[in-house]
Formats: sequence, C-alpha cells, structure tokens
Amino acid sequence: MSYTVKEKARLAMESLLDSCELVSGYSGGKKVEENYTAYFAPETMWYNRVYVHAAEKETLEATVSTVAAGVREGKLPPLISWLSTEVSSKAIRPFVKAEGYINPLPVQEAMFLDLEGYPPAAPTATVEHVSADKVGEWADTIAAAFGKPTEHDGMVLIAADEHCDFLVHYEEGKMVAGMLLICVGDNAGVHEVATMEACRGKGIASSLMNCAMAIAKEKGCKYATLQASPMGAPLYEKLGFEAVGEVHTWLVPPPGMML
Repeated sequence: MSYTVKEKARLAMESLLDSCELVSGYSGGKKVEENYTAYFAPETMWYNRVYVHAAEKETLEATVSTVAAGVREGKLPPLISWLSTEVSSKAIRPFVKAEGYINPLPVQEAMFLDLEGYPPAAPTATVEHVSADKVGEWADTIAAAFGKPTEHDGMVLIAADEHCDFLVHYEEGKMVAGMLLICVGDNAGVHEVATMEACRGKGIASSLMNCAMAIAKEKGCKYATLQASPMGAPLYEKLGFEAVGEVHTWLVPPPGMML
C-alpha cells in the first residue's frame, strides 16, 4: 500500500503516541479532548506529555494556551508535541515562547520505512533481548548513553508487555547500547536507540536496527517509523528511512520544576 508524505508523517507520529499510550496505560491513563490528548505517565519525562492534534494555526494557538494553563494548575503533563505538516513551525514559534514554553530538545525528523522487501544487512554486533528483570538496568544504560535523565521507572512498568522488544548489545559483560521496539498493528515504532560514546562507530546501532526490523517483519508489521534526533537521522537514512515531517516538542516548566 502506498502512502502520501502527510500520511507517512502521521504514522510516524502515531508510533510516539503508541509508546505514550502504552506507558500511561500502566500508570495514569489518558485524557482525550477535542484538540489534544494528554498521556499521564509521571514516572517518566518523555512519555508524560500532551499531543496537540489541531491542524489550523488559530486552533493550535488556542490549544497551546489551554494546555499551558493546565500544566501550571498541575492538571496536565508538562511536555507538549505536535506534527508540523499543516502548521508552519516558524509561524507558531513566537506564540509558543510567549506562552512560557521552552524548547527542551532539537526538532526531530519524523521518519518512515516500508518494510516490504527490506533486506537487513548481516549484523556486525551481537544483539540480545533484555529479560524483564533487566529492563531497569537497560533504561539506565540508555539514559547514560544519551546523557539524559533515566526513564527507569516507566520502562519497568512496560517491561513484560507483549508489544515491546527491549534489545541490547554487551561488551565485556556490560550493556553499552540498546533500543526499544514497540509493535502496534502494522506500525513498528523505533525508540531509545543509543550507544555509549566510547563504543560508537562500530556498527552496533545498525545491528540493533537490523535485528529490530527482522523482529517487526516476523510480527507482521508493514512499516517502521521513528522520531530522529539530528545525530541519529543520518543512520536511519542509510538504512532506508525517509524523512517525512517534523516533530516539535516544547516544555512548560510546572511549579517547582528544576531545570
């Protein structure tokens, strides 16, 4: 089946929302409103967020204001995201900043890969599944590789979920790289791909991805999607992923939050 670029971008955003829904389902659940959906997962930073699905500039601005007020009242998660396929990021940025949001990370590329005929290359590194009791250690390793706060408690919540494959590469008995694959329906969502700095350049991330894509095909997924950082995008492009849009994420610092 062929998809337009906008459809591919929406599918790429859906894999992020699938992960938020999965974690929040084991935690605080979600709240669906006309122009946004809030996923409550306070055990995490990344998966505790609001997704705005308003396509028009005026509606997006009004929703951004509503969400900001909700965060300050302690009623909504502090992260807010949207996919900029309809609304120009340049047009909305001044308004978002005026509402008190800060930009916690660079714009991510929404990326799409058709799995039909995808031929994984021979792995250059050994990839293993992480057992549920080791997922906390896996999360701490990923956080150290990224240089970000750990999602330990949130990942432990979904450690045994059937949709999840936690993958890892060891060197000298230590976890040095890993990723999370979340398969929901036809969509194989790629998350948390990270390698310790000292171990980069050895093809480990490519091996993790090739293993994940093989698993996704075995599970019946038809495509893979992700949200790439500027550092990760070149790797995914080499593997055949197509950049199809931008994911914008902002933060309203709630009262008492240390930045």
